[in-house]
Amino acid sequence: MNELFKLLTESPGLFQAVSLSEEGKVFVTLGCTYGDGTLIELWITEHEENYIVSDRGRTRQYMDKIFELSEPDVIKNIVAATEYYDVHTKDKQLSVKVGKTEDERNAGFIRMQLCISFLDNMKFFYI
Repeated sequence: MNELFKLLTESPGLFQAVSLSEEGKVFVTLGCTYGDGTLIELWITEHEENYIVSDRGRTRQYMDKIFELSEPDVIKNIVAATEYYDVHTKDKQLSVKVGKTEDERNAGFIRMQLCISFLDNMKFFYI
Protein backbone atom coordinates (compact mmCIF):
# COMPACT_ATOMS: atom_id res chain seq x y z
CA MET A 1 0.00 0.00 0.00
CA ASN A 2 2.95 2.31 0.56
CA GLU A 3 3.83 1.94 -3.12
CA LEU A 4 0.25 2.74 -4.17
CA PHE A 5 0.20 5.75 -1.85
CA LYS A 6 3.38 7.06 -3.47
CA LEU A 7 2.04 6.48 -6.99
CA LEU A 8 -1.23 8.27 -6.26
CA THR A 9 0.43 11.25 -4.61
CA GLU A 10 2.64 11.60 -7.68
CA SER A 11 -0.39 11.64 -10.03
CA PRO A 12 -1.13 15.36 -10.32
CA GLY A 13 -4.76 16.25 -10.76
CA LEU A 14 -6.10 12.74 -10.21
CA PHE A 15 -7.24 13.39 -6.63
CA GLN A 16 -7.71 16.40 -4.41
CA ALA A 17 -5.96 14.68 -1.50
CA VAL A 18 -4.33 11.31 -0.79
CA SER A 19 -3.42 9.97 2.63
CA LEU A 20 -2.30 6.70 4.18
CA SER A 21 -4.09 5.50 7.32
CA GLU A 22 -2.48 3.75 10.26
CA GLU A 23 -4.24 0.55 9.18
CA GLY A 24 -2.43 0.70 5.84
CA LYS A 25 -5.41 1.85 3.80
CA VAL A 26 -5.18 4.62 1.25
CA PHE A 27 -7.80 7.35 1.53
CA VAL A 28 -8.53 9.74 -1.34
CA THR A 29 -10.84 12.66 -1.92
CA LEU A 30 -11.91 13.25 -5.49
CA GLY A 31 -12.24 17.01 -5.30
CA CYS A 32 -15.96 16.82 -6.04
CA THR A 33 -18.97 16.60 -3.78
CA TYR A 34 -22.38 15.04 -3.46
CA GLY A 35 -25.29 17.39 -4.10
CA ASP A 36 -25.35 18.41 -0.44
CA GLY A 37 -21.72 19.58 -0.51
CA THR A 38 -20.24 16.53 1.25
CA LEU A 39 -16.86 15.55 -0.20
CA ILE A 40 -16.75 12.27 -2.10
CA GLU A 41 -14.17 10.10 -0.36
CA LEU A 42 -12.90 6.67 -1.32
CA TRP A 43 -10.88 4.09 0.58
CA ILE A 44 -8.52 1.66 -1.08
CA THR A 45 -7.50 -1.67 0.39
CA GLU A 46 -5.42 -4.47 -1.03
CA HIS A 47 -7.02 -7.85 -1.61
CA GLU A 48 -5.04 -10.68 -3.20
CA GLU A 49 -3.71 -9.37 -6.53
CA ASN A 50 -6.08 -6.41 -6.73
CA TYR A 51 -7.16 -3.27 -4.98
CA ILE A 52 -10.68 -2.69 -3.69
CA VAL A 53 -11.98 0.87 -3.93
CA SER A 54 -14.94 1.53 -1.61
CA ASP A 55 -17.11 4.46 -0.61
CA ARG A 56 -17.76 2.83 2.81
CA GLY A 57 -21.46 3.46 2.43
CA ARG A 58 -21.25 7.25 2.09
CA THR A 59 -23.20 7.31 -1.20
CA ARG A 60 -25.97 5.26 0.38
CA GLN A 61 -26.05 7.60 3.39
CA TYR A 62 -26.36 10.58 1.08
CA MET A 63 -29.07 8.94 -1.04
CA ASP A 64 -30.97 7.94 2.08
CA LYS A 65 -31.56 11.65 2.77
CA ILE A 66 -33.12 12.22 -0.67
CA PHE A 67 -34.85 9.05 -1.81
CA GLU A 68 -37.23 6.47 -0.50
CA LEU A 69 -34.70 3.73 -1.19
CA SER A 70 -37.28 0.97 -0.98
CA GLU A 71 -39.25 2.34 -3.96
CA PRO A 72 -39.12 -0.07 -6.93
CA ASP A 73 -38.13 2.65 -9.43
CA VAL A 74 -35.26 3.82 -7.23
CA ILE A 75 -34.04 0.26 -6.69
CA LYS A 76 -34.25 -0.42 -10.43
CA ASN A 77 -32.12 2.63 -11.23
CA ILE A 78 -29.53 1.86 -8.55
CA VAL A 79 -29.18 -1.70 -9.84
CA ALA A 80 -28.95 -0.49 -13.44
CA ALA A 81 -26.24 2.04 -12.60
CA THR A 82 -24.12 -0.35 -10.57
CA GLU A 83 -24.39 -3.04 -13.23
CA TYR A 84 -23.58 -0.61 -16.04
CA TYR A 85 -20.45 0.69 -14.30
CA ASP A 86 -19.52 -2.76 -12.92
CA VAL A 87 -19.64 -1.47 -9.36
CA HIS A 88 -20.60 -3.89 -6.62
CA THR A 89 -22.95 -3.27 -3.71
CA LYS A 90 -22.55 -5.12 -0.45
CA ASP A 91 -23.45 -4.03 3.08
CA LYS A 92 -24.75 -0.71 1.67
CA GLN A 93 -21.31 0.09 0.23
CA LEU A 94 -20.25 0.67 -3.34
CA SER A 95 -17.00 -1.00 -4.31
CA VAL A 96 -15.00 -1.85 -7.37
CA LYS A 97 -12.12 -4.28 -7.77
CA VAL A 98 -9.24 -2.89 -9.81
CA GLY A 99 -5.97 -4.34 -10.98
CA LYS A 100 -2.57 -2.97 -10.10
CA THR A 101 -1.58 -1.38 -13.39
CA GLU A 102 -2.05 2.36 -13.80
CA ASP A 103 -4.64 1.91 -16.56
CA GLU A 104 -6.65 -0.58 -14.47
CA ARG A 105 -6.53 1.70 -11.42
CA ASN A 106 -7.57 4.77 -13.36
CA ALA A 107 -10.39 2.90 -15.11
CA GLY A 108 -11.66 1.63 -11.74
CA PHE A 109 -11.61 5.09 -10.18
CA ILE A 110 -13.41 6.53 -13.19
CA ARG A 111 -16.10 3.79 -13.09
CA MET A 112 -16.64 4.43 -9.39
CA GLN A 113 -16.83 8.20 -9.86
CA LEU A 114 -19.24 7.90 -12.80
CA CYS A 115 -21.49 5.53 -10.84
CA ILE A 116 -21.55 7.85 -7.82
CA SER A 117 -22.29 10.82 -10.10
CA PHE A 118 -25.14 8.96 -11.77
CA LEU A 119 -26.65 7.98 -8.41
CA ASP A 120 -26.28 11.56 -7.14
CA ASN A 121 -27.95 12.97 -10.25
CA MET A 122 -30.90 10.57 -10.01
CA LYS A 123 -32.53 13.13 -7.73
CA PHE A 124 -33.42 15.22 -10.79
CA PHE A 125 -35.70 12.43 -12.00
CA TYR A 126 -37.58 12.27 -8.71
CA ILE A 127 -38.03 15.93 -7.80
